[in-house]
Amino acid sequence: MPKRRDTLDDLLEIGERSPQVALALAAAMALLAAFGERIVPAPWGAFAPLLWVFVAALLVGAIVGAVRRYGRERRFRSQRTVEDLHAMSWRAFELLVSDTYRHLGFGVREGTGQRDGGVDLVLVDPTGRETLVQCKQYRTSRVGEPRVREFYGAMAAHGIGTPGVFVTCGGFTEEARRFAAGKPIDLVDGDRLMHMILATNGGGQRIEEEATRGEDVPECPRCKGPMVRRVAKAGPNPGTSFWGCASFPRCRGTRQP
Repeated sequence: MPKRRDTLDDLLEIGERSPQVALALAAAMALLAAFGERIVPAPWGAFAPLLWVFVAALLVGAIVGAVRRYGRERRFRSQRTVEDLHAMSWRAFELLVSDTYRHLGFGVREGTGQRDGGVDLVLVDPTGRETLVQCKQYRTSRVGEPRVREFYGAMAAHGIGTPGVFVTCGGFTEEARRFAAGKPIDLVDGDRLMHMILATNGGGQRIEEEATRGEDVPECPRCKGPMVRRVAKAGPNPGTSFWGCASFPRCRGTRQP
């Protein structure tokens, strides 16, 4: 049975999720508590203590929210390898995926981590289109077809045609990939997720600069940005070197060496 929420819980949550809004509300309530009697008749004084309680709840929530945001940003910028993804808790992994897509320009609605109906995050692009996300932190095993099928059912429950992204720090079985083929499901394994993180947290830039030092770096044919040398891990020519856009996955421009 879900825990019953009260007004103080709501105020704390506002503070954690939106510290700036919480501070603005706290300031407004503090002004009302301090000077309300000068504007409203005498009975107002009975509400002043309650307003101070609300102000305190908002301020506490704002402080907690700011500390958590700082910790999340620090964790996001410290990621360098897939092993880093394996070392964190499942909840921290979900929040990392959320921060990754937020840095890529999406709005993100986060679940509570419990009874999520197979959906951990909801991405909202600039046009308002929603994409459902499920995260699985499988350290040693690969995500199989049954898990992807279950997620596809959760997507269908949200509406026909709703796209989805299944993210894991490991990999996917061939059966899972065959099931997802032709469906609006994007499978993101640990290697691809790490590329997405490094493309936005600054770590990739340092690694790429080192890798391309001393070379004439070509211009991306799509976005006109710099490119980096990469090695194909799949496709018709695995192991082949090529130039890929440094802004991957936001830009997928490539050139042959």
